[in-house]
Amino acid sequence: MAVIKSTLDMVLARADAMCADAPDLPDETQLNEGMKFAATFVNNATVDIAEKIGALDPAEAPMFAKGMLKTFCRFVVLPRGDDQTWQNALQGIHLLASVFLPTLPPDLGNILDELRSLLGRYKDHALQLRKQLEEQFAMQIAQMSETMSKKTGAKMNLRPDQHPKFNEEWGRVLAQLNGQYTNAIEQYKNAVTQVFMFTD
Repeated sequence: MAVIKSTLDMVLARADAMCADAPDLPDETQLNEGMKFAATFVNNATVDIAEKIGALDPAEAPMFAKGMLKTFCRFVVLPRGDDQTWQNALQGIHLLASVFLPTLPPDLGNILDELRSLLGRYKDHALQLRKQLEEQFAMQIAQMSETMSKKTGAKMNLRPDQHPKFNEEWGRVLAQLNGQYTNAIEQYKNAVTQVFMFTD
């Protein structure tokens, strides 16, 4: 038993040493560096994409650019609150294309414009649907307010979102809206990736 344990310890030690000595693959390193650089751009769009790409070894640039595009696409999602990082991500994609691709594909501008329009409309669309739902519940909530006013002797003025079923219905409506928008966004992002002709 001791011999088996000793052999196992030796094997594990060798494996650890091999992992420690093995450098990252160049492609993987450039992919990760590109992802980090893109994240910096999205959070603070002052880094110079053209300068960075121009300073790279031509052999390293494609994987670096792929890493950038991967991060930019991750930030192109439904807006949450006041977060507008998707706008920087779309700008980053356009700048990356203008620097990295031999010629700027005309389709890319249209795709990015449509994505920008789609994401810009999302909040207004959600607010519109919520308002419609509140109107649907208005009569029921008015009846509830009247009933509770009679029971308590105090004037009650409930909001539609205080109806027991409002949040459940709103969750269903919002999930459906988010699903539709997310599917459209993914299709546009796939189209962007095809413009760059990256392969996994």
